Amino acid sequence: MKETVAIKKKRLIAERREVIISAAIACFKKNGFHRTGMAEIATTSRLSVGQIYRYFNDKDEIIEAAVRYFIAKNISQRLNLSCPVGVMADKLAHRRVNNTADESEEEDGLMLEVWKEAHIQKNIAKIVQVAERKFHDQFRLTLQKKFPFLSEEDAKARVEIMVVLCDGINLRRGVTTNVSERFLKPLYQYILGGLFPINKVAQDE
Repeated sequence: MKETVAIKKKRLIAERREVIISAAIACFKKNGFHRTGMAEIATTSRLSVGQIYRYFNDKDEIIEAAVRYFIAKNISQRLNLSCPVGVMADKLAHRRVNNTADESEEEDGLMLEVWKEAHIQKNIAKIVQVAERKFHDQFRLTLQKKFPFLSEEDAKARVEIMVVLCDGINLRRGVTTNVSERFLKPLYQYILGGLFPINKVAQDE
């Protein structure tokens, strides 16, 4: 089916906005929200400042779009933790909630920046709250499907514990630990085994 002029224009706008958002995130990771200027975002995206203003009214609007994008990515990575207990325990023991160690480390600074900004700006706080509610609901439904014996409140409680574990790992990743992963993993397995008993997994799993 041939692409209409209107559809093509809409697609090009979406693609250009994504380029700007990706460039902005790279800048925010490096310098934070407030130390990043429009000129830097323009240089990184290989666009002019004037071109950027065709797609975003100001830097605050770019920050909001970047936060939405980053939170959505962070949520999808958390949902990947609905995997076997041994795998989850290994990820936690190695402080690797995300896909790779390098990816985890480079996301930490931006996540802290988002949390800090959420305490200052109501619009950012609202974005984070909506995204977190969405994540909690998705993860809860995933757990209830996998563990039918869980009530809604039981599932909510387990989601909260997993969020605390994952966010705690993210916050402490930059701190040197003198505890070996060899000792941490079985403890995490014990904790997770109590939360998600293998013998009560749904039969179709």
